[in-house]
Amino acid sequence: MVYDKTPPVTVKVEGTDDIAELFQALSNDMKGAVLNAATQSAALPILNRVRITIPEGGHTPYKSGTLRRSFFLNTVERGATRCVVAVSTNVPYAARLEYGFVGKDKLGRIYNQPPRPYIRPAFDEKVDESTAEFKAALTSIIERRARRAAN
Repeated sequence: MVYDKTPPVTVKVEGTDDIAELFQALSNDMKGAVLNAATQSAALPILNRVRITIPEGGHTPYKSGTLRRSFFLNTVERGATRCVVAVSTNVPYAARLEYGFVGKDKLGRIYNQPPRPYIRPAFDEKVDESTAEFKAALTSIIERRARRAAN
């Protein structure tokens, strides 16, 4: 049996109130508009990929360019601690291309249009880049707050 005479190590942290205050300030920095901006920057790689048409090596169908020009970022939900941004379009036929359409339309025409996904493949291809973009935006916010705290 070995008897250890080493006293236990103790750590004393001073300035915990200051640290708590800094973390609260950082938390406040990441709410609302800043969170929206970070989320929108994360969605940009997906938006840019969706805008690449089939002739250019992408997935988006191209006939006149209307669909390609119609894409935009849309903040669907915005709160203090949650933000949802969607790649959206206002072109009526966009969903028909993405998901397909079988049946009669409102003009009585009958369709058996297979799906031609272009948004989901863009998301799948760019999800890692989008995650990295979001992390970079948040890291930038943290670094700015750290520099302010150091001064």
